[in-house]
Amino acid sequence: MSKIHFRFNLKEIKQWWRNRVEEKIRKRKPLLIIEISDSVLKAVIIGRSKEKKRIAGVYVRNLKEETFSESIKDILKKVKLEPRVFLAIPRSQIGVKFLTLPFTEHSEIEAMIYQSNPSLYSPEEIVVGYRIIEVIKEEHIKLMVVMVHKEVIHKNLEMLKEVNIIPECVALSIEGILLLLSNNKNIKRIFKTPVCVINIDHSSTEMEVILGNNILFSRNIPLGFSSKEIYGDDLLNEISQFLLSFQKEGEKEISRIVLLGSRENLQKLKKGLKRRLLSSVHILQPLRGLPKTSNLTTLLKSRIYHQYSFLGLCGIGLYAEKLEINLLPPEFRIEKETILLKKKFAFTLFLSFFLLSAGTGIFLEKLHYQDLYLFALKSKLHTLVPSTTKLENKLKKIRVVKEYFGEHISSLEVLGEVYHLIPEEISLTLLNYNSRKKILILKGLSQDMGNVPKFADILESSRLFKDVSIKYTSRKRMSEKELAEFEIHCSLAQ
Repeated sequence: MSKIHFRFNLKEIKQWWRNRVEEKIRKRKPLLIIEISDSVLKAVIIGRSKEKKRIAGVYVRNLKEETFSESIKDILKKVKLEPRVFLAIPRSQIGVKFLTLPFTEHSEIEAMIYQSNPSLYSPEEIVVGYRIIEVIKEEHIKLMVVMVHKEVIHKNLEMLKEVNIIPECVALSIEGILLLLSNNKNIKRIFKTPVCVINIDHSSTEMEVILGNNILFSRNIPLGFSSKEIYGDDLLNEISQFLLSFQKEGEKEISRIVLLGSRENLQKLKKGLKRRLLSSVHILQPLRGLPKTSNLTTLLKSRIYHQYSFLGLCGIGLYAEKLEINLLPPEFRIEKETILLKKKFAFTLFLSFFLLSAGTGIFLEKLHYQDLYLFALKSKLHTLVPSTTKLENKLKKIRVVKEYFGEHISSLEVLGEVYHLIPEEISLTLLNYNSRKKILILKGLSQDMGNVPKFADILESSRLFKDVSIKYTSRKRMSEKELAEFEIHCSLAQ
């Protein structure tokens, strides 16, 4: 009878056990979602009860009365374990555009967004994120593009860094609201048709058109519960204008209007909208669809809930694993990963000594395995030491890459130079730039054959281009007009 032999790799067993323990601890950690706007700090703590997420606390701090450092430290005292921190950017601090671009890979979408309008999407000043709304016959993709000034993100991150916090994600309040509504079993059915969602905060109001799991249209206005005009004609006029702008885009008609927040605060606005727009208007409280906790029940009855909106922060915390947009800059991500790696190293060291202590009895019985195990343990510790510095070295590599691109001509620089030099009488139908061979091919149309040589001379005079040559010119009739079709080749000067 044959024997079955099992081989155990002690290194793999330890790695598997460590990963299981780390994942268990990570899931048990509470989430702290922070939003900073208009001298106000809002925070929501998400904990776990019987493996289900729950709202463990909601806080508002006036930064005019106390410092940011004091406010954060006071909130952290409410948390038993070290939390996972998320920074939420409010709708009032972002710009939202809706673009349709040629179908391409995910890795190329961000570059195409920057190239679509270099003056608007400047990578030196703007951080861009996006959600894919729709893929149209694998030929085009419709995107919701979010733009945030780098100064806004860096200012908030530096404030958190002063209290030794680097968030693992910079999320958007509007995406949190979208996730909160589209994942609530009690109300998500109403979003099978376009719905206008109005969320009123303390000093601003955001309006979105939501269909299924996507935002089709968005706008923010500086009117909130702190404004006396919130119940007057100003807000009604803004909502009417928002709906009119959406209809002009040629989208589907809106089936209903949904107001988010306290029913007591929104009854007057509901009556005004019904009277003005003759539309179906409803008041929803998405947090009521969650399992009741003492904190949540207290929140829904409190004065704070009547003046401030926490829906975006709650959505980010409750559905963090479903977030698609993270605007955390690369340098902060590397620093965060370095800190996590050092903590993992400390945890590994502790776990290794724990295993060593727990196995002492076995080692005393089998002394011939002692030297082998100690050697394996020391080897493991030595291999982890250089890995803790690997991410720190990435910062140096980033600087080298920046210096490299500072000395070489980038694709964006070529694109900007062409569109800066091109005359009004000429329109391009093709721009093909081969960065390896440093060759630029331009095809286009001109109202007059004589404009083509002039355009070639202009390119020749540019500091970026040389060896400009006209490959061909020909007559082409379009819309009862005779145009000159041409193709120009040139090389890069560097």
